[in-house]
Amino acid sequence: MRRGLLALVMVGWVAACSGNTPPPTEEPGDSTPQPDPQTQPDPPPPPPPQVISGSLKIHTRWKTGPEGSSVHVQLGDGTRFFKRPDASGDVTFEDPSLVGPQNVTLVVKDPSGFSQAFTYLALERPEVWLPLKSEDPPAQNPPRAFISGKVTGMRDTHGVYLHAVGQGVRGSSLVNADGSFRIQVEGTLPAVVDLFAIEEDTSNPFEPKRVVGLKRGIPAPAWQQVSGQDVALDHPVDQRMQLTVNGAQVYQQDFASAWLVFYQDGQYLFDTYRDTFHSPTRGIPSSVPTIALTAPFDTTRAMLLVDVGAAYELPSGSASARVPVENSSSVTLSFPKPMTLTSPTALGSWSEPAPVFSGPGGLVFRWSVDAAAQLVELSMTPDFDNSFQKFSWKVTAPGSVTSFKPFRLRLDETSYMNPSFRGAYRLSLRSQFDGAIGHYADFFTQKPASKPLAPRWWTSLEGSLDFK
Repeated sequence: MRRGLLALVMVGWVAACSGNTPPPTEEPGDSTPQPDPQTQPDPPPPPPPQVISGSLKIHTRWKTGPEGSSVHVQLGDGTRFFKRPDASGDVTFEDPSLVGPQNVTLVVKDPSGFSQAFTYLALERPEVWLPLKSEDPPAQNPPRAFISGKVTGMRDTHGVYLHAVGQGVRGSSLVNADGSFRIQVEGTLPAVVDLFAIEEDTSNPFEPKRVVGLKRGIPAPAWQQVSGQDVALDHPVDQRMQLTVNGAQVYQQDFASAWLVFYQDGQYLFDTYRDTFHSPTRGIPSSVPTIALTAPFDTTRAMLLVDVGAAYELPSGSASARVPVENSSSVTLSFPKPMTLTSPTALGSWSEPAPVFSGPGGLVFRWSVDAAAQLVELSMTPDFDNSFQKFSWKVTAPGSVTSFKPFRLRLDETSYMNPSFRGAYRLSLRSQFDGAIGHYADFFTQKPASKPLAPRWWTSLEGSLDFK
């Protein structure tokens, strides 16, 4: 037996030394082919870094200005990094020293000599889109569908409107006196749409009465007609939702309102702003009008919106907050702390600007803001009576940043401008939080996330400073 085992070992040793190792034997029932490393595809490349490391691409989204105007982008004060956008409005900076967050400024100078600066502090990602407004042109000759039927339960034969609601589609129509309708729907078709009807009785402007109706899930093929779709007006706006509001006492209570906005599958249906607007009470109401969320409104979601104060009411300004409603009978909402200017001095009113005397350390703006703020903005524009000053500056920063010191700006390849504030300037401070946005950097993506049912708030304060 020992001699047999020794022989097997010797055979294996000889085979190994000769390089003729026999192929591995398959286990019974194992027919899985073994991958050939020579024919395997290369692994996918690693995802691009989400931090700036040697390169920064900026999409300014700046449209061509009037003839004679100039636009450029600078990093920091523009000493090392300064470029004009290409025909697409884009700029790319590449240098090994570009590591970590960067301060980006877009400087615009028009033929009249007026200059505007837009500064975005602490941009973190290697590709950013500046949040200047850029709207896509409407589609030419979009697909259409036609839906006909009848609205039942009408009491006012002249005040009933019908709306088509759906992802990427739209359509509205006045309902005929006999309740019949034919509504044109256009957009991304085919689609599944909902028909929403609303009747408004404004015979008593202090007690408007409204009734709504909904029919869900109507297929709308392109360039075809769908008939026999009836919508019942069966949900009067006659319920009340109780409100509990926290943190509003720091704002001016003479300017306050609260209302509900209703959404179906994330699409706007209607709101109760008019009902609140006609309310004779001042201050935040203790309840708001609503509807019974029973079928077919059983999948409808509501958002509570509350506004308090006014931006020009010092020292706190205004705040707006919105929260999703989870309980149809009551809801609680909390306001943020106002954003206020603390240095060089508190804001004065538009008619009585607060005087500012620059110290030896130069001008520094400081502010306080709610700890949950994701983004803050500071805007400075010459007052109407200060027309000889031809410069405005808007600064956007993370909520964690609470100060800004103006720096020199590069105007072209050879000249700089040290911003000098003189006379009366109007200042605007704004802070915001958006539950659909995860981080400050997410505001600078190509299309920031937008969720109509995400909680959100913002504060605004406006006033004046007189720079001596």
